[in-house]
Amino acid sequence: MLRLSLAALAFLAATHAAAADAPQRVEIRIWRADLDLSTQEGARILLRRLAGSAREACAHAESPLFPRARGYAHRCRRKVIEKALASLDEPEVSRTYAALVARGGLAELTR
Repeated sequence: MLRLSLAALAFLAATHAAAADAPQRVEIRIWRADLDLSTQEGARILLRRLAGSAREACAHAESPLFPRARGYAHRCRRKVIEKALASLDEPEVSRTYAALVARGGLAELTR
């Protein structure tokens, strides 16, 4: 029984590692019509919404069985946020995000 459990765990670990390395398409939608994105306050609210959606989109990357997955989940969230920002044409949002990253405050968005 122990041998079967270890084999199953090894299979799960290999499957999880392969899934973590494979690129996946993620689509998220964020409501922004109620925000003034030319202000820092509006930009911060949008970034929080974006971070929440990224957290949900990357939830598959977290598992207590695989401690390494925590770093992958953080990278996944950051990549989702940065791809979304690249598709926006909102200079204040980009500036606010860059300022957060520069001072190490990205964690407040991506936790």
